[in-house]
Amino acid sequence: MSSGEPDLLGQDRAERRADPNRLAFYSKFKLEKITPYNHNTSSFTFALPEGTSSGLTVASALVVKSATEGEALDKKGKPAIKPYTPVTAPDVEGKLELLIKHYPGGVMTDHIFKLKEGDELQIKGPIPKFEYKANQFETIGLIGGGSGITPLWQVAQAIAANPADKTKVVLVFGNVTEADILLRKEWESLASKKPEQFKNFFVLDKAPDGWKGPTGYIDQKVLAQALPAPAHGEKIKLFICGPPPQVNSISGPKKSFKDQGELKGVLADLGYTAEQVRFSYSICSCRVHR
Repeated sequence: MSSGEPDLLGQDRAERRADPNRLAFYSKFKLEKITPYNHNTSSFTFALPEGTSSGLTVASALVVKSATEGEALDKKGKPAIKPYTPVTAPDVEGKLELLIKHYPGGVMTDHIFKLKEGDELQIKGPIPKFEYKANQFETIGLIGGGSGITPLWQVAQAIAANPADKTKVVLVFGNVTEADILLRKEWESLASKKPEQFKNFFVLDKAPDGWKGPTGYIDQKVLAQALPAPAHGEKIKLFICGPPPQVNSISGPKKSFKDQGELKGVLADLGYTAEQVRFSYSICSCRVHR
């Protein structure tokens, strides 16, 4: 796609480079395929115009809302919106894939899981979460839970696709059961192909017999074992994205979308600094530690 063509966001790429935080208007996209992933998660693939990619920056998200007026309204009677990070790479043409976990009672996830192939959803973006630059850090730690894995995967995917990027990646991913581990095959494939660059720690609260990984919650012991020490200073950065209780425990509560607030929790206890971390909530947003 040439630089003058509009991408998914309805923007000229040159315009977006000049103002990367500019949001496009909502556009309707047809749901092409629904693929069940596990007991509560499915992949939703939306069709993009031929020769068009999402063009999202790393790391950023999209915002979705119902394509039908009067549906999926919040408690105030306004259209509910929700951010998602695609699992397809930004340069993939013709489709956009969202891996979505169903939270019963959640207005948008209830709506999305009622959609059928051929239905439409309104999408706009990007919403920048943090700017990733190749080789900016020697090692990055990606800490997540549940659907918070998708923005972390976006970063790892970009690193793996760039042979010049030598950044080492450590994933610490917490889930309830083994069946809850999203994108497990993809993460294990990276670690298998580039074991010196990618390492995975899957943490299970309810581990099956014979499980060899960490168990329980992502606590001080797990993070001390997996992550590079705080003494590495500016050479490391930690990115966190998960459900609010998990993020609050690991790095403290996020004050607002733009303000991460004071670093607290397990990472503060281990001696990391606020400059080493960035975070956000998977149910509403995501955070990082440097």
